[in-house]
Amino acid sequence: TAESMITALDKQSWDVIISDYSLPSFSAPSALSILQKSGKEIPFIVISGTITEETALELMRSGATDYLMKDRLARLGVLVRRELNIALVRREREEVRKSLFESELRFRTLFEQSPYGVLILDFETTLPLEFNTIAHLQLGYTREEFARLRLSDYQANEKPNEIKVHAKK
Repeated sequence: TAESMITALDKQSWDVIISDYSLPSFSAPSALSILQKSGKEIPFIVISGTITEETALELMRSGATDYLMKDRLARLGVLVRRELNIALVRREREEVRKSLFESELRFRTLFEQSPYGVLILDFETTLPLEFNTIAHLQLGYTREEFARLRLSDYQANEKPNEIKVHAKK
């Protein structure tokens, strides 16, 4: 039933959900809807002996990961393993994405909170690729003005070719 599925999703984690398309008091579309409302990303496989390919494809468009006809249940193990592998790759990607986001956030915080002007320059053009707020404020430029300045425009004690030699170090 819908109630028992909601309870089951709340009580523990699940690796995969296998649902018959039509049960006397419940259906795969209803189960899929409950899964989606839960916000959990669990592979959802529909099994049926009666649905058309068009109905199965509509279920997949709605979020089911795959379907299997009852006369082909021998493929169920392969299908479950494949979906588990796909789910694992998705989770790993999400963890990498979150880690990258957190790393970028730490970098941005350190970069912007530095009490010193911090620049990342393009070596060839000596134009700033990135710079913190202190960098342009210390020199009296707006962010837009500073973004168009070469290092030699504000590093007056060195000539442009000397700056390039200095920047290599």
